[in-house]
Amino acid sequence: VYERISPTPGAFAQVARRIFTLWATRPHLTAAQLHTIHAPVWIVDGDRDTIKRSDADLMAQSIPLGSELILPFASHFALWEYPALFNRAVLQFLVSSDPRPRG
Repeated sequence: VYERISPTPGAFAQVARRIFTLWATRPHLTAAQLHTIHAPVWIVDGDRDTIKRSDADLMAQSIPLGSELILPFASHFALWEYPALFNRAVLQFLVSSDPRPRG
């Protein structure tokens, strides 16, 4: 997927190295810090993602208005792998998180 959509398709190894360093070193938020977030937050993860499922679960459970969606057969690039499913899910989240009165 990266090679097909990236403006620098030959640089995946360099980008991956930087991303893995980022994931290993930042951010280090505690459950208590996540609990201070008071906005609707949606943790979306693929079931084949490089992000640990336990980390996604912790974030979703620690944020008061947090929720979680685990996409089947998807990696970290789910939005490109399954764009129609991803877009429908995002629209559903936005509608369900809209604080304006409906009617």
